[in-house]
Amino acid sequence: MIKKLLSLSATAVLLLSLAVSLSVNCGCKAVDYIRETNARKSGQLQEITLSDADFELSSMKKHPSENGLVATDGDPFIIYSCNMLLSGVSFRMEYSMYPADMLLYWTTATQTEYSNSNMAVITPAKDEEGLFYVSVPLTEVTGIRIDPTTVAGNHLVFSDFVINPEKTLSEYLTFDSYSLMAVGIYTLVLFAVIRFVQDFFTKKQK
Repeated sequence: MIKKLLSLSATAVLLLSLAVSLSVNCGCKAVDYIRETNARKSGQLQEITLSDADFELSSMKKHPSENGLVATDGDPFIIYSCNMLLSGVSFRMEYSMYPADMLLYWTTATQTEYSNSNMAVITPAKDEEGLFYVSVPLTEVTGIRIDPTTVAGNHLVFSDFVINPEKTLSEYLTFDSYSLMAVGIYTLVLFAVIRFVQDFFTKKQK
C-alpha cells in the first residue's frame, strides 16, 4: 500500500485527494440525513411556521405601509428565542434593494452569544425566485438570529418562514458553494499531506 502511494504522480494524488474528500463529504451528509429523519419520526425535530410577530427586531421596524419591515441601518437582524433542535430555515422574501449577505446565527446552552462559530450563509434557491434557505447540522439551539440584509432602508416582506423544513436525500446531497469550498480545502490539505509523506519516504530511501 505504501509503495503504491509513493509511486503516484502529483495528478494521481490530487485526484485521489478529491475522491476521498467527496466521499467523506457525501458520507457526512448521508449521516446527517439519517439523523434528521430519525429525529422527525421521534417528534424531536418539528417543523414550525413563523410570522413577523414571532421575532424580536433589531435595527428594523414596521414599514409605513404596514406591509413588511424596513432596515433602519446596515446591520439589521431578527431573533427568535426557542429551545429546540434546528436543521435549517427557509423563507420567501421580497426586497426593494438587493439584500447582499444573508446570514443565520444560533446560540446553544453552552454558547450564549451569537458568533461566527455558529453561523451559516443563507442562499437563494436556484429554481425558485424569492425563496431562500440554509441547512445546518442537527443542533440543539436556544435562539436563532437572521441577518437578512446589509442595506439600510431596504424594505423586506417575509412569507412562508419555516424552521426545520423537510428535505429529501437528494437535497441533502446537493453541493452548495460552501460545500464545494469545504471539499476544495480538504482536497488541498490531503494533497499536501500525501505529497509530504511521499517526499519524506523518498528522501529516506536515498
